[in-house]
Amino acid sequence: MNFAPTGDADWLWCTDEKFISQDRPIRGGIPICWPWFGQHPTRDDLPSHGFARLMDWVLISSEDFGSFYQIAFELKSSDKTMAMWPHDFTARVMMKFGDYCSVHLFVKTEGEWTGALHSYLAVNDINQVRISGLGESYQDNLDNRVVKTEKPSVVVNGPTERLYLRPEPLARLHHGSKSSHKLDLHHEGNSDVMLWTPWKGAGISPADMSAQDYKRMICIETSRIQKPQKNGKLSVRLEKNSNLEG
Repeated sequence: MNFAPTGDADWLWCTDEKFISQDRPIRGGIPICWPWFGQHPTRDDLPSHGFARLMDWVLISSEDFGSFYQIAFELKSSDKTMAMWPHDFTARVMMKFGDYCSVHLFVKTEGEWTGALHSYLAVNDINQVRISGLGESYQDNLDNRVVKTEKPSVVVNGPTERLYLRPEPLARLHHGSKSSHKLDLHHEGNSDVMLWTPWKGAGISPADMSAQDYKRMICIETSRIQKPQKNGKLSVRLEKNSNLEG
């Protein structure tokens, strides 16, 4: 839900506590969307973005390595999950926290899955944000999934739901017009990257965030949507980059 290295502001955005309840997913942090992304392809009664973010995972390890802290959780198939997704599986997520933050999802199963690490990134002003490393080709989900091209450096100026089809291994979020503060996202195991903001629809769709909070967040999602897989992994590493170049 939150991550802030010592002496720094929170790198992740999360909705106000008044919108958080146990019967629905939390909007914020880095939700694990699995074993499907978006709406279920055949059943409208199943939760959007799968069941992983709605279930209790079991803590299996917690270790302090000095320069970073590592925790790991596990989720296994059960009668409840089999009713939604009829495959045995073992999923593990390992999180590391130090002067960086990383989330690694490992899955062992015979069922094909899609998913994403849905990072909600905190920004001071979305109008001052620029993103690089997404690639030029994307599927515009707000325009009948038409494939479009754009300059490598992206500026958001309205509701956005884009699936970037050939992203680079590193995406960079530039804060401010001078780009003196950057947050790097290193992707691994992904086939694509989703870029999302509700813009001024916040507070209505989605309803579980304040209307003005769209100015303070942007989602860059490490995703596996184009190429479903069985046994595999998906990971993202967030780290600060203060280099004035790039």
